[in-house]
Amino acid sequence: MKYVLKLLLWAVGIIAALLLTIVALQIFYRLTPVALSDEAKALLEETKHMAHLTENGYRFLGLHAPIESDPVVYGECVVTAKKSIAYARRVPLNQEEVQDAVDAENALISKECDRGGKPLANLHPPPNEDQVQPSFDWARLVSYADKPIAPIYRERWDAVLIAGQRGNEPNPLLGVFPQYSSGVRIEAARRAEFARDWARAKGESEKLDAIESIARSIERNADFANGTLLDAMIANAVLSSHLLVLQRAASAEPMLSRRVADAMLAVTKPIDRFQLAIEYAIGAEFRAHVALANQLKNFSGVEGMSNRLFDRLDAISFDVNDTLNASAAYYLSAKRSALDPEQVALAAAHAYEPSTCPALGALNWICLLFQRNALGRMTVTMAMPSYRDYGGRAYDIRTLAAATRLTIEARARGLQGEQLTAFIANAPADMRDAATGEPFAYNAQTKLLTIKLQTKSS
Repeated sequence: MKYVLKLLLWAVGIIAALLLTIVALQIFYRLTPVALSDEAKALLEETKHMAHLTENGYRFLGLHAPIESDPVVYGECVVTAKKSIAYARRVPLNQEEVQDAVDAENALISKECDRGGKPLANLHPPPNEDQVQPSFDWARLVSYADKPIAPIYRERWDAVLIAGQRGNEPNPLLGVFPQYSSGVRIEAARRAEFARDWARAKGESEKLDAIESIARSIERNADFANGTLLDAMIANAVLSSHLLVLQRAASAEPMLSRRVADAMLAVTKPIDRFQLAIEYAIGAEFRAHVALANQLKNFSGVEGMSNRLFDRLDAISFDVNDTLNASAAYYLSAKRSALDPEQVALAAAHAYEPSTCPALGALNWICLLFQRNALGRMTVTMAMPSYRDYGGRAYDIRTLAAATRLTIEARARGLQGEQLTAFIANAPADMRDAATGEPFAYNAQTKLLTIKLQTKSS
């Protein structure tokens, strides 16, 4: 009995010692906060213009405002309404409370912003028409151009495209999301209109008119990519589809005049700056992490003893500066990955990722209790998207643009057989794989180019 009691006392003593050690370490971490790294300071300065929405950002959010409403005023009203009630209630803990919160938001937006007006509905394209696939049906695409879109949709979307930077609502917890679907639908219609006009063109002048319309769309959507990562990926999808249609139009012609070919080649040039759009978008994501870190610092309001205890422990152990340093480290690694083709296949560095103790099996999380700012570092790791995939998509769309240029130039020169094979093998730099710089593989029997994608989703 004494032996068992002694073992129990030893066990209690060991657990108490561990708890005291954990508390002492966390107090030490609290009393010796981490300073902002030079990289984090530089990024905060570099991205400060992304810490708020611009007038055009509100315009984008108000894309579906009632017909008689100003989209800018409506978008700002929606954001203000969401901010006014975001923390007026305790954090929802179950599905019913989540739905109650959504209903409360919708009611307030309807009262303060809609004011009895009828919002525009989403513009949904027919199935499989929002994004063109390599084997798309040209005749079906042409027929799609005859389905009209109300002018107000085009006017509002064009206003967003030409009005410049939209900024960013850095707080992801507000749930402020633009209406991308209408923009995608309108661009699908413009793509179809180009296909229709190209098919009906009776001479060089009419072909040039058709090219001018798609050129304007590609230029504006390339600029639209300079926003968040979601903005960039929406633009990527639109531009990829535009390029496929342009490529099909060129390949279907036995011969292109030099004037028409030069106009088509010029259309593809805005794609070259898509890589920089990814870099910009990653900066916007860094700003979102800054907002998330500040939200975690001030997070409170949950009910229940265990949750209140978690709040208290979090208040002791969470370090905002260390969290921002971790975000900056990820951002810089992602930036290198997005701009360097040799880095696209590599994962972002996890220098700040908290480590566990695999030898403890299911209890490996215990090691986190001894580390500085484990919650903050875990949050950064979990919230960080796979930037290498976004960088890969940027190379993929540039590769598609290069293949489109190659097709156009081959048609302009009227190349066939061995001459075509030789031209592809010795193609100029802007008509080769964007990531590797290698010429495209060409099968003379099937007359098909082979494009190697960096990401499967491309």
